[in-house]
Amino acid sequence: MMVERLYRTGGLPGLFLAGVIALTTLLGESIQGQEEDLLDPVVAYNKTISAIDLEQWDRALKITDGIIAEYDSIAMKRFGPVFGHFHFLRGLALLGKKNYDSAIKSFDACYTKYDNKFLEQMNDEERQGLLPNLFRNSALVQWANSEMRREKYAAAAKLYEKILVEAKNDKKVNLVYVGVNLGRCYLKAGQLQKGYDFMVKPLSNENLSDGLRETIFMVMAEDWSTEVEFPPTRSFIQKFSNVVDQDPFIERYERNERFQYLAQLALQNKDIVRSLAWYERMVNPRLLAPELQQQYASLENRPVPEQLEEKKKEALAELRKQIRDLDTQYLQILNGVGSNHFMMQNYPASYVAFSRLSDQAGKTHKQRPVFLHNAVVSAAQVELWKEAYVYGRQFLDEFPDHELKPGVARVLVEVLFLREEYQDSYDVSGEVRQSMDPGEEIRDIPDFVYGASAFHLGHIEEAETELSSYFQVYPNGTRKELAHFFLGLAKVRLAKWQEAADTLNSFLETYPTSTLVPTVLYQCAMSEFMIDLPEEALVKVNRVHSEFPNMEVAPPCWNLKGDILASQGAEFLEVEPCYLNGRDGGREMGQPDTTAYALWQLLVQTVELSQWEKAAQHYREFQADHAESDFRYDVLVTALPMLVEEGRTEEGLTKLRDVVWENREDPESVVLAEMFGSYVDFLKENYDLETLLAELEELQMKRGSSAALMGWTLIARVDALEETEAEQAAIDQYFYRLEAGFKPEEQSNYPTVRLARWISDVRKRPEEAKKLYDFILENRPGTANYEYCLVDVAQIQAASDDAAQREEAMQKFQRVLAEIPNEELQEKSVLGMARIRTEEEKYDEAQSLWEKYLENRSWNLARPEANYQLGYCMDQLGNTADALKIYVSVYANFPGYLDWSTRAYLRTAAIMKGTGEDLKALKVLQDMLKRMGHHDHPGVKRGKELFVKWRREFEATQGANPSAKG
Repeated sequence: MMVERLYRTGGLPGLFLAGVIALTTLLGESIQGQEEDLLDPVVAYNKTISAIDLEQWDRALKITDGIIAEYDSIAMKRFGPVFGHFHFLRGLALLGKKNYDSAIKSFDACYTKYDNKFLEQMNDEERQGLLPNLFRNSALVQWANSEMRREKYAAAAKLYEKILVEAKNDKKVNLVYVGVNLGRCYLKAGQLQKGYDFMVKPLSNENLSDGLRETIFMVMAEDWSTEVEFPPTRSFIQKFSNVVDQDPFIERYERNERFQYLAQLALQNKDIVRSLAWYERMVNPRLLAPELQQQYASLENRPVPEQLEEKKKEALAELRKQIRDLDTQYLQILNGVGSNHFMMQNYPASYVAFSRLSDQAGKTHKQRPVFLHNAVVSAAQVELWKEAYVYGRQFLDEFPDHELKPGVARVLVEVLFLREEYQDSYDVSGEVRQSMDPGEEIRDIPDFVYGASAFHLGHIEEAETELSSYFQVYPNGTRKELAHFFLGLAKVRLAKWQEAADTLNSFLETYPTSTLVPTVLYQCAMSEFMIDLPEEALVKVNRVHSEFPNMEVAPPCWNLKGDILASQGAEFLEVEPCYLNGRDGGREMGQPDTTAYALWQLLVQTVELSQWEKAAQHYREFQADHAESDFRYDVLVTALPMLVEEGRTEEGLTKLRDVVWENREDPESVVLAEMFGSYVDFLKENYDLETLLAELEELQMKRGSSAALMGWTLIARVDALEETEAEQAAIDQYFYRLEAGFKPEEQSNYPTVRLARWISDVRKRPEEAKKLYDFILENRPGTANYEYCLVDVAQIQAASDDAAQREEAMQKFQRVLAEIPNEELQEKSVLGMARIRTEEEKYDEAQSLWEKYLENRSWNLARPEANYQLGYCMDQLGNTADALKIYVSVYANFPGYLDWSTRAYLRTAAIMKGTGEDLKALKVLQDMLKRMGHHDHPGVKRGKELFVKWRREFEATQGANPSAKG
């Protein structure tokens, strides 16, 4: 900013008039006669003034250039220094054209060439008719102004300093404005302290005009404050801001643009407090709206002549633009203020700003994504989760591909998670993290939310994988504590009890003061209980009761303590209070499942001890308050002995039958499978076979029965007949009924498996059986009997002549070993694998598998076979000595297993025969026949044949020697 005056018609004509009259007299010309002659000084002067007033710079230059060219060489002698006025006017015209270099030359000529000292050197007679140059000081001012325009501040300062001395009595020069410009030149030239001291003096003078002080304040704001540290700026603002803050609103509004520039400049430099200080000087542009709207309404309703209609339309358009601009300026100010607070992490203030911007700026505003982003982040920082969710949703809906999307999504996914909108948090976090690299800081939260949401949605295996990965990828993750917590819970849900205990114990060590400690203690205690570490588990539940008695896990911990003590064989007097506390605590804390579980366990304990009165009381409490609990079926089964004892056997049977009937339509129902088993067992225990079969027949034939229920009842009758060792033909009749129109999708797994085994084992149609097994394997993974299907199919494939089928069998057996902790099925799997590799003559692999089988002392399905085949593999691999030892152990230890003992005898004899020990070979066969000769078995028959043959051969080579005949 520069304070200057371009002199207009109000200041120039009278000052030159006397000189003009003298000039025209000396020239002997009439003013009137030369009125239109531009070489006439009077005419030229007046025309120049008019041109400058109209900003006709080229016309003014043409006139002054003509006059100067005509008279400049003789001007001092003819007119005196007054002719310098034309150079001054020429300089003003050049200033108007922004030709500062040329303007300076004109002002220099006016000031230097037409110096009034010329007259001082003359006597009165010589000075007759010559006039002084009254605009030397004014020329010096404009010269200095031009230097400022050229940003030659040091040169301008020297000129202004000179003016203050030479023009102190010149009323045509406003020394105040000169002083302001001088101060600005000091500042611009880098003399900050000198400029400050020079400017503050008039600024502190309350006797000066408000306008001047406001001008000085703005000069200091724009030229000094931007060059110094903020502390002195803050002091300056605190001391002098009242100069501008107390102005009428309209005047303050006119300075908004300049303050906004200062604020944005500071913001760009991340000088946040300084930026806010300048924003504070601004006024809300919207406050001007009523006045402008009133002007608009007044003008719109004002009738005007037809020739002014266009002007009126233009004026209305301009007013509309001004009104629109008010909103634009308001949003700019709000954005600036909000940005400052956002950078300062003053999130309550930044939320206010950016939520308003998001609501008011409109969906087409180019910065709307930024507004929404900052509103989301700010809201989340001050835990305004609902608001963060609202603005985050708007962002993702409107700007799905914007570069700020990861930042918004990072916040939004956690907001969704905290709002328990787990499907949305799972979907959104899974989507947004695809555009981020694992390990990136911005992906930290989405990765956590994805894993934790998967846990809440029941995708437990995926949750475990994701949360485990989180620990590896983010060693210092912002949600590591929660990830650790949910990982432990996931392992609990997956029944990986040892891993769960390790993970949760690690949590307790890492986060001993966490608010999650009570829950972790409970879950860890449960895990340790499951891996038979009751003492460790007791320590944790006792800690919950001593340190966190009022936490929600306290009642479940009482139940768990009861379970632990009961498993240790503690007396009922010690166990009972635990479950009673669990029951009562569950009621007090509104935990119906905890209460229901406690009542169930109390029922279990009292039934086992035949405390029928207590049992009945617990049963009644359960039925009164928790009849629809998830434990209702367990309670019913537990209560059956009590019902029988009380003479309520029919009631028990009816309740069991009702549960079975209620679940008949769902072939995959776990309840149907378990309760049907309890129903049949209850019939067997309390009724005779005839009643059982009749009850099952009636249930099957009942109107509304289902295919699934038919399957269960038929197989139950098969089981009952098999227990009585009925004829196979009678049993087969039920299987034929089941097979007729059998659709596996309508049947539960157990009847399907039983039918498949019958088709495979009895009807000898394994490929048909395999189709039934495959249905379960393909459509019902993880359901009941699934693992049995896996082994049965593998056994069918193992018997195939197709190498590919056998390899698939190997994979299924290996899967059982890796995933299914079932001793029966693991034994069958190792046995099946060993048989396959032996059949394929892969004796190295086979030997290892037979050894693995024999190492497990509890496996007895095929120990004779396993011993023989181990020896056979050694035999085939050339280890005959060890093989012989095993063969001997087989026929010595398992003589009754003729398939293998006879093979062991025969192979032992063959080895001896092959090494030339014919007599020993005969003795082995002789021993075999003594022990097994009475059996009708192919192996025995073969032994007899060989004995006869070898004996003849031996006698032929040894003659009639009686001792050799043995």
